[in-house]
Amino acid sequence: MASRTIFDHIAKTAGTSVKEAIATAIGERCELADTGYPHHVAVANAGRRRFIGCHMWFYPGEHLAAGWYYSTVLRDPLDRFLSQYYYHRQLRQHVLNGTIFDPAAVAAIHKSLDEYLLDDSIDVRRSHTNFQAHHFACRICARPDDLNEDQLLDAAMASLEDYDLVGVHGDLQGFIDVYCQDMGVPPVPIPRLNVTQGGKGTGTLPDALKDRLAKSNAVDTALYDWACSRFSLRRQGGVARNRPGSRQTAPEAAELNFGTKEIQIMSVTCQGVQDDLPQLANGECMDIKLGCLAKVSEPDLTVGIAIRNSAGDTVASTNTKLMNAQIAIPEPQEFVVRVGFSALLSAGDYKITVALHKGLTHMDGCYHWLDSAARFRVLPGMNAAGDINASIVIALGPRHSDSYRLRSG
Repeated sequence: MASRTIFDHIAKTAGTSVKEAIATAIGERCELADTGYPHHVAVANAGRRRFIGCHMWFYPGEHLAAGWYYSTVLRDPLDRFLSQYYYHRQLRQHVLNGTIFDPAAVAAIHKSLDEYLLDDSIDVRRSHTNFQAHHFACRICARPDDLNEDQLLDAAMASLEDYDLVGVHGDLQGFIDVYCQDMGVPPVPIPRLNVTQGGKGTGTLPDALKDRLAKSNAVDTALYDWACSRFSLRRQGGVARNRPGSRQTAPEAAELNFGTKEIQIMSVTCQGVQDDLPQLANGECMDIKLGCLAKVSEPDLTVGIAIRNSAGDTVASTNTKLMNAQIAIPEPQEFVVRVGFSALLSAGDYKITVALHKGLTHMDGCYHWLDSAARFRVLPGMNAAGDINASIVIALGPRHSDSYRLRSG
């Protein structure tokens, strides 16, 4: 049975109360340094923690981490949105002081509910349009906004099927009871925390506003109904489920392979320049070749590379942005990235992580992140050090290439 819990906290689903109950049940709190994280960063920052719970988001193609028990709670979408809107209105002074700048919160304090729903800016629109389905579907596909309603619902359900426990706001105590049963700990009562004050329920809405919200949340309503039925069966023992936290535990199960894949790494090979084998000896240089496919143009692509030892520690890394090298992909096309490096590393096995993204880090917009893209071995007899000297060539078609010399990283 997994002893480590992740609570995927969807805003305004009573997540603060749920996290407090889980903390009481297992005797460990979940606080992280910030309120929101990419999923893989939250897992990486967990350290020895047995419980993390936060507002998190996923990159397309991410797998749930082995050895963790994943849980979340869904809420009726109209009730969830109204709670969020009126909660944001309580933050007026923080917004005016500049300590909160979330576009949805800013819009909420300046706009009536009717005006807010007419605001078509992406952050505001997403806050009241199938918010929950979009959150879960993001792990399955790169552009949930491009899906029709049936496809969006299917993607969200497919994502949730991987979770160990999906509860509903209408039965929070039942959610905690099932969780405690799964964890083998005594049941605990759920507190009532962080409740929105002065909010209005759907019963107070004019019919026109209610109809508008219902129409823009048709997928979320279907997803919530599915979750209610599924959780009811779960409480009755009628839903087959994975043993808590029992997803594959082999090392490859946790490897990351995600991104929009609008620019995608199609192949990666590495070999020593002397004997064409994936191994280094006597100061030999390594040649890494990435075959890539761009489905979009990108005026400033960043290519990153990291070398990790068998323990998963990063021993060397660099990217083209750190070198002030601008790489332009002017149109959709295939292209090749060749990286040559020499490094003084301890004897042993190593894995190469490669990434294509915008900006300085993949957090600025990730096209493709690929862990364990290639492997190589350093043979005995080399001196151990952490420096890497690398050169990179981007070949755009048969007649053009640009070469950049990268400093030690």
